[in-house]
Amino acid sequence: MKTQTNTPDSKIIDIDSSILSPYLEGYRPETFNDRLQTFIKQQLATWPELKQAINNLDEQVINKIFLKESEVMLQHNPCRLKSSASKVDKKSIEQRPCFLCPENLYEKQLGLSWNKNWLVLNNPYPIFKDHLVISSKEHILQNVNNALPAMIKFVHDTDFSFSAFYNGPACGASAPDHLHFQACKKNALPIISQTDRIINSGDYSNIQAINEDTSSRSFATTLDNRGIFICLSENSKVLFSIVDQAISFLENMTKNSEEPLINMIISGSESTYMAILFPRKTHRPECFYKDDNEKLLISPGAVDVGGVVILPREKDYRRINKEYLLKIFSEVCFDHSLFQNLIFQK
Repeated sequence: MKTQTNTPDSKIIDIDSSILSPYLEGYRPETFNDRLQTFIKQQLATWPELKQAINNLDEQVINKIFLKESEVMLQHNPCRLKSSASKVDKKSIEQRPCFLCPENLYEKQLGLSWNKNWLVLNNPYPIFKDHLVISSKEHILQNVNNALPAMIKFVHDTDFSFSAFYNGPACGASAPDHLHFQACKKNALPIISQTDRIINSGDYSNIQAINEDTSSRSFATTLDNRGIFICLSENSKVLFSIVDQAISFLENMTKNSEEPLINMIISGSESTYMAILFPRKTHRPECFYKDDNEKLLISPGAVDVGGVVILPREKDYRRINKEYLLKIFSEVCFDHSLFQNLIFQK
């Protein structure tokens, strides 16, 4: 049960806050990334429930399964039960307090102010160590167009040590009523290194080249029933333009009334940004809605399609296999043929 004893203003700290000073040892306070690390340390030191949740990750049961073309990790993570089973219909959302608004944060939870309009929060139900939520200071609807520029900047401001990921309001977001994205350490999602290998292998036999010039390269491919769009660029503005056009294209193709069903990852290195888009058919697979004996409680978001499949229930973790996963991915993801008519404007 959440308790709230602080005012909302006291839940938000600035990057130069004296609260972080005791945790600055060994860091250069002038960089955002170092201040972010001190913020994570401060929250671990002062928020016992977060510390316990992080410690529990060391005891998580993890298995690896090789599908047809790539390896995915299975994580049995009971603390994610609430998120995986969450009701995201309009009525259910309206009946619960928004857990991303400052006045509803946990008693010991703080938000680090970043880039004027955003708060960095430690995820109280982590999938990874250093699992962050970057939340709008305003209570506005989840929207990929508003999230994209902030995701690119967050990756840059953390010196490319973090990857950012986004769940659409009907593709894994447990707070579709509040604009946010999440972040994890750079290579925590297997799809990032797998994509690097695909692009750098030189074997483009299973890849559709969409655009390649001096400022960017764009490709589409299908990896184990997950269609993906990939863009690489040294220029953040070019990356934004290409991805923005790809999202608009998907919106027209899928005829969605709001935004296209989509998961997105932004990552990169000091020389190159990388964006990965997963166009989605639907929010949850058929097995999610089965009676209990046949039900698999899996609600794929960016983490799952990115190669870390979260299974809150032990019986599902023990039951799931290669065939189930390939079927689930085929049910919730399009293949890359969706991008065959994509043309970018210069």
